[in-house]
Amino acid sequence: MVCMYIFFRFLNTVKYLRPSQIFWRIFYNLPLVRSITRIRYTSEDHSVNNLVIVPCIRAYKTYFEVNTFKFIGHSKIFSGEVYWADNSLELLWQFNLHYFDYINDGSIDPRSSVRLILSWLDFRKKTDIFYSPYPLSLRVVNWIKFVCQFHESMSQSDMKRIEESLFRQGMILNRSFEKHLLGNHYLKNVKALLFLGCFLNGKSSSRWLKKSISMLSQEVDEQFLDDGGHFELSPMYHCIAMEDLLDILNILRSSNADGTNVLEDTLQNKIEAGLEWICAISFGKEMLIPFFNDCAYNIAPEVPELLNYAERLGIGINDTETTILPDSGFYILKNKIIKIVVDCGKIGPDYAPGHGHCDMLSFEMWANGLPVFINSGTYTYIQGCDRTHFRATRSHNTVAFSSHEQSEIWGNFRVGKRARPIEASLDNNQFRGEMISPAGYRHRREIALLGSNISIDDVIYSKSNVSAKSAIFVVHPDFADRILAERDKCVLVYESCEVSLTCENIKIEDCEVSFVFGEKIKSKRIIVTSESSHIHTKISVSIA
Repeated sequence: MVCMYIFFRFLNTVKYLRPSQIFWRIFYNLPLVRSITRIRYTSEDHSVNNLVIVPCIRAYKTYFEVNTFKFIGHSKIFSGEVYWADNSLELLWQFNLHYFDYINDGSIDPRSSVRLILSWLDFRKKTDIFYSPYPLSLRVVNWIKFVCQFHESMSQSDMKRIEESLFRQGMILNRSFEKHLLGNHYLKNVKALLFLGCFLNGKSSSRWLKKSISMLSQEVDEQFLDDGGHFELSPMYHCIAMEDLLDILNILRSSNADGTNVLEDTLQNKIEAGLEWICAISFGKEMLIPFFNDCAYNIAPEVPELLNYAERLGIGINDTETTILPDSGFYILKNKIIKIVVDCGKIGPDYAPGHGHCDMLSFEMWANGLPVFINSGTYTYIQGCDRTHFRATRSHNTVAFSSHEQSEIWGNFRVGKRARPIEASLDNNQFRGEMISPAGYRHRREIALLGSNISIDDVIYSKSNVSAKSAIFVVHPDFADRILAERDKCVLVYESCEVSLTCENIKIEDCEVSFVFGEKIKSKRIIVTSESSHIHTKISVSIA
């Protein structure tokens, strides 16, 4: 029985993939193909274009003192030279080390940045991670950004070594695009090839530029929905993709490449729509992103940084307040006191749902500029209990049914059978949405915002009797310290804000949330249980 379950779960995962993804996954795992990155490429005459780019967004500070790094919540001090192939470290930590984001954080001395780059070049025991397309893509972009800013203070010999390495890495990348994954990884690959094509001047780089421009034109239309959202439906990855588009537009303008006018216009339109999208769903004066699907702070650029970067490139956005984002499935209810963002979209693109969570019909709510109910975030990408837990239905503000998950999440980034939205609408601060799960039940949720009061009605339809139904409300840690609970009411208090939740059969559970990778914070969640098919919840907010 277990073997049959695993087989059908695998089948239900693979059937959504594009045939090309299956082909390339098999192809890239052939031993002969895997060794392609070890081939010594013949050199050719090339030079560097001295590009003057608009200042980019500074990376988060992850480099401290000499050879001290902190990624995804874990610090590492290398004694002596950096050991670039330490397989004892988590893979994502190693990836971050090889991204080289830290050389563009604005605080590290340029001489130290050059020393780190040369240390990487001199390292002899190069393993697969050195040639992995994703960290390679981020690394070459970061090196090019750094050189564009500090090339005048660098020696000719150092410049030549970096130039030669960028050329070799470009030759590798050109043959190892992540066609088996697609999505945000593929966009990073295309962006890196375009950066190399603009920065280097030679026969190969000219081909890379032409190729990347053609691919980018297709990929931008594929990955950005008509309402402005990135198709993986993660606000964090949306912000990352926005920075990608801004960077691409920046270097295209500085390179004066021929035949890019149409692409530049397309990029500007996508950027404007994408910035309006993220502004619509962000919270508070800091414009913090909500945690739908894989999301964490200190990974993607913050929304104000994106807006400032766009302004430096001469791009502004409209002041219109969007409340309906139908293509990505986000709906916004708000007034002067309360803002609620509801998710009634797909788990992600059919062929790339790896960053999806079981959060359909979940919501996040802020009151008086303070976060009250939040989704639990993302703690890790490592396969295991923590990865599964933070993707699970009970980690989100929606309704959970017995032991059923909304979608069949498994592994690090796998999804088998998927829940799907049936309908959604918003009118006059009244949201109505419905989804159907692969287990056969349907969940209809109505949320109405009137002044300082919120009414939530959850109705469950099922052919079989689903006995245990629970509406989940994950409380922000700030409010979790002061919860006054009774059987049918609980009151949350923080600063001058008081939030009352009224419903039958209330209980409080301990839980954990994660705002940044690798760090958990203790909090509480309110569980509203019901044996009937209808759960009615009232929330009221009062400000002292």
